[in-house]
Amino acid sequence: MSDLRLKTKVVFGIGNPGKEYTSTRHNIGSSFIDKLSEYYNTKLKLKNNWLVGETTECFLVKPLSYVNESGIIAKQIIQKYNISNSDFLVIVDDFEIPFGTARLKRKGSSGGHKGLESIIYHLETDDFPRLRIGIGPKKYDAADFVLSKFSKTELKALTELAPIIIQTIDTFIKGDIEQAMIICNSSFK
Repeated sequence: MSDLRLKTKVVFGIGNPGKEYTSTRHNIGSSFIDKLSEYYNTKLKLKNNWLVGETTECFLVKPLSYVNESGIIAKQIIQKYNISNSDFLVIVDDFEIPFGTARLKRKGSSGGHKGLESIIYHLETDDFPRLRIGIGPKKYDAADFVLSKFSKTELKALTELAPIIIQTIDTFIKGDIEQAMIICNSSFK
């Protein structure tokens, strides 16, 4: 295996570990890491307490922690592989954004998301890019809603959304966050 420290980008998709969470709204970040590993034709391999897949320009990371502990692994990844915060893209669910849409931002608050709160706490900054994928609006208690599974209709809609998300992430990986923001944010006005 090549030295991952030579990679310039990290794509970090958060979610909860375990089969019972696989198709839940809270695991959309983790599920996009699976889609990206297929897109880049790379296998995810166990490293410490995360799964990692290599491409020529980045590595894809799927933490094996619960969402509210994501910051512990985020800090380990950044330190181990010597990645700057600006090259560390977090993929996360957001019930404040309408379902089937997404927003890419350079930095920002947690917006109440426990995974982003953990990352901000452990990195001691909110200055890292995040791709928020809409799962909302929430219909009932937030904790129950994010742990609910997508319907078949919603899963189909996510499949249709995937090419724009992948193009956004691929553009970010190639070093052009401005263009990635245009692709993502103009696609979902």
